[in-house]
Amino acid sequence: MMKKLILFDIKSYCKNWRFLFLLVTIIAIGIFGGGNARFTISENLGYNSPYQVAFITAFLSLTSIFFATVLSAQTALKEIDYNLNLIYFALPISKKQFLWSRFVSIFVLSFSFTLILTVSFFIGRSFSSAGLINIPFNIFFYIFPIFIFTAINTFFVVAITASAGWLTKNKLFIYVSGLLLYILYMVSMIFSSSPFMAKNLPQSKQTQFISAILDPFGMSAYFSQTAQLSVQERNTEYVSLIGILLANRLGILLLSVLILVIISIRFSITKKVKSAKVKNAPNQSATLPFAFVPTEISAKVKIQSLFSFTKMNWLYVVKSIPFVLIVLSLLFAVGMEMYAEIEKGIRIPQKYASSGLMVSTIIENFYVIGALVLVFYGNDLFWRSKASNFNYIEESTTNYRVKFWSIWLTLIGLSIVFTTVLILEGIAFQMLYQYPNIEWNVYAKTFLYNTLPLILVAGFTLIFQKLIKNKYLALAISGLFVLLMTTSLGKSVVKYPLLKFLQTISFDYSDMNGFGSYENAFAQRLFFGFMILIVLLYCIHQNRQSVMKAPFWLVLFCSIGLASFVGKNIVTGYVSKDSNKVEMEQINYEKQFRAFQNKPQPTITKVTTRVDLFPSKNAYSIKGNYVLENKTEQPISEILVNFSADLEIKKAVFRTENEAISINNQCQIIRLQQAITPNQKISLEYELFYQWKPINGHQSFNAIVENGSFMRISRYYPQIGYDASYEIEDENSRNQYQLGKRTPITSLEAPKVFKDDFITLDMTVSTEAKQTVIGVGELTKQWNEKDRPVFQFKVDAIPFRFAISSANYAVTKDNYKGKSFEVYYHPAHAENVAYLIKNAKITMDYCETNFGNYPFKTIRFAEISGFTKGFNATAYPASIYMNENLAFHCNILADKKQDVINELAGHELAHLWWGNSQIDPDDREGRAMLTETLAMYTELMLLKKMYGKPKVEESIAMHQDIFNSEKGFLGDAPLIKVLGDQAHVSYSKGVVAMYQLSELISEDKVNLALKNFLAIHKYPASKPISTDFVEEVYKVSDKKYYKQIKKLFEE
Repeated sequence: MMKKLILFDIKSYCKNWRFLFLLVTIIAIGIFGGGNARFTISENLGYNSPYQVAFITAFLSLTSIFFATVLSAQTALKEIDYNLNLIYFALPISKKQFLWSRFVSIFVLSFSFTLILTVSFFIGRSFSSAGLINIPFNIFFYIFPIFIFTAINTFFVVAITASAGWLTKNKLFIYVSGLLLYILYMVSMIFSSSPFMAKNLPQSKQTQFISAILDPFGMSAYFSQTAQLSVQERNTEYVSLIGILLANRLGILLLSVLILVIISIRFSITKKVKSAKVKNAPNQSATLPFAFVPTEISAKVKIQSLFSFTKMNWLYVVKSIPFVLIVLSLLFAVGMEMYAEIEKGIRIPQKYASSGLMVSTIIENFYVIGALVLVFYGNDLFWRSKASNFNYIEESTTNYRVKFWSIWLTLIGLSIVFTTVLILEGIAFQMLYQYPNIEWNVYAKTFLYNTLPLILVAGFTLIFQKLIKNKYLALAISGLFVLLMTTSLGKSVVKYPLLKFLQTISFDYSDMNGFGSYENAFAQRLFFGFMILIVLLYCIHQNRQSVMKAPFWLVLFCSIGLASFVGKNIVTGYVSKDSNKVEMEQINYEKQFRAFQNKPQPTITKVTTRVDLFPSKNAYSIKGNYVLENKTEQPISEILVNFSADLEIKKAVFRTENEAISINNQCQIIRLQQAITPNQKISLEYELFYQWKPINGHQSFNAIVENGSFMRISRYYPQIGYDASYEIEDENSRNQYQLGKRTPITSLEAPKVFKDDFITLDMTVSTEAKQTVIGVGELTKQWNEKDRPVFQFKVDAIPFRFAISSANYAVTKDNYKGKSFEVYYHPAHAENVAYLIKNAKITMDYCETNFGNYPFKTIRFAEISGFTKGFNATAYPASIYMNENLAFHCNILADKKQDVINELAGHELAHLWWGNSQIDPDDREGRAMLTETLAMYTELMLLKKMYGKPKVEESIAMHQDIFNSEKGFLGDAPLIKVLGDQAHVSYSKGVVAMYQLSELISEDKVNLALKNFLAIHKYPASKPISTDFVEEVYKVSDKKYYKQIKKLFEE
């Protein structure tokens, strides 16, 4: 009997055209997604390695939540929905036969859809595998994860969603259960140190273990069990079903079976109906008066009907248990994210629970969930009357048409309620973490970035319900539309900015700069979305007679014209990102100019420049002059000049004693009539302009914003000679265009070449009123020009590397041992300033005592806005720029007492000895060891000085864990050959090695080696390489330690 029931359910589902449409759609989405998604964690891992295949399969198994939810809603209760349950169970079918057969049917269909999507995804992925590492095909690499992830996860999801329906006899509970499963996944990923969570920071071992045990989808367990695998093992071996992964998978299976057994006991074939107490009425035979009354048609009655329908819908929603569960789910999901944002992880101290942090968390984590909830509620409210056949009565009433608008009003009310509840949760977190500075104007932004887009989502959802005559097809299409238009996954499909009106802002709130100019751009895009929605709503509510009349077309054409005008203004200045165009530019650059790689070129020796900043316009202009000198032994007749493609060239002229040559192109060869001889000097004058528009986004290291600007501006100045970093990396493209091999990184063993390329910098910078500029070097002069403050910075003998920040700063200064300690910060971020100065003094004392004198008169720290991403702090001569999201606004007095000031300020100040001023290591293998590893060692010794050896050992254990984890993805390298992109080696492995070295030969001898190394190799000596430092270590060490020292640096 069960077999017949299962076959009947599956055949009845598969025999209509909607099944074929769904099947084709799933295959198309899978192939397209596989061809465009970028799931490669590391270039060292094969695209079809067992590790990659397993985690992609695990991730795609989450789609079973969608399939199981929809299928459970369609089939789990269909007999009850159509009031056939009493007839159905009058047949010789037992309750258990019904439940288990229906469960198997839903499972088979859900598993099949998930499997088809997964297979299609891998097919699409194989089409875009050019340039990726290819592992020999092994079918078991695919079958094994399908069993442990796809099958088990689908089994669990179907058990939850079907049981929710059978237990409650309410489809909305099925949707809520699906939502809860998605939230469970998100929470488990937060605490798993998952590669999926790009913003996630390493969690403690205990936290990861708990996440691995409790994660219902097994991914945390998978990440935990594979954490220590090497790259080779990840590429060749599938993970064994043992240990914590086996425990998790067995636990989920047993839990699923237990749920089904409980449901099979408690299931009943009828809905429970609440009985109402009715008072016994007296037996009266008298007839009541009766009279016909005319139907009143007026605006007043329509408004009354609108509010009457809205009230009924509202009470139906908010008095239901699913509504309460959804609110609790949102509070739980967003609350866990708030907690994670405040606590962060084992490497980062507790953040202050500011209103901005709470708002960013709400916007980022609520919107998509809220949109899906509105889709489900919109579908349920729209089809509720039809499901019970009550629509025939409703549609006979005069004001039935206002019901559509009442549903939209209800959904708008839900959007406001959800947003308000989450705002209250954010305030609660602020109170809980004792940060009661409530910024109501900041919280109000959640209505702009969440509520208003959700109102749009609700409107488009109802349009789909009205146009599509099948409830579940309308649900599926509207759900797919919302996922496409609101999620990050849809961004790879929906690329044109005008079509992104359903996407919320994807940028964190900055205390220094808010959302900047993105806020106005977002509001304009949102307005355009409402215009489109209003036009569509107007069209779908017209009857045939109205469409045939001129007023309809007049209104339609005027609306389209207005929308086009608004849209055109929005996209003004938009530059599409054409990867093929960029690739061709790289190819052409290499073909035209690679010959200059080995040609002698003049060296920039002096930079005199003026930069005028216009933060309110997101713009700046540059005027500058280079003095270039031929420091080679050959005459130079051709010079290659490169200008940044992001900046507009207003004027550029090369001047020699005999000629002036204008430059009009981004990259141009200057052919001199008379070659410049060795030691001869020439000049380059230039005027450049830069402005970014929100529609294109800003560059993180060129962030000229309203307040808190930071520009690594030297990157955007003219460069001389061939730039190998612009070469195309893809080997297939290189072969296709016959480019040959890429320029290799200079090997450690290559002969040293003396290169004197330090510069003298004279930089004048102006900015807008009330702002202060922080440049590099010493501030020599400050004045005002037409209400614009102007600052002049000068410095001698530094690498060609300088930066600028500008903000409305508060400032604290202190003099210590002849040095000026200055901290420039956002006025609301004063909490850690005094401790920052204290730590800087300790750092300077340690470094001067052990390594040599600090080379400047000023030690300057400047806070920059969160619009700059990619680093927490960065050091330049005399100036250290620190991101607002960390050192300046973290609670260093929290329970864990993680001294981020030491970790960042001490580390970056140490760079004034190691790598950014006194020495500039040669650009070859091992360069990062002489910068980041030595700064990490200095940071560690400061930690030891301030907190003792136990704290140091705790830090070393953490870095060892980080290295062990990262090397499984990114590989390993000897310290003396570490590359710049191998941070896990230069930072974590490096600090462990240096600590072991200090324990082996003593801290004093390591410091002596460092002091000797700096004395010998600082400018104007030749650029050092990593083995230069190792040689100094050997000199101060006993020969019995040579073997161990070699192992530390060369293995």
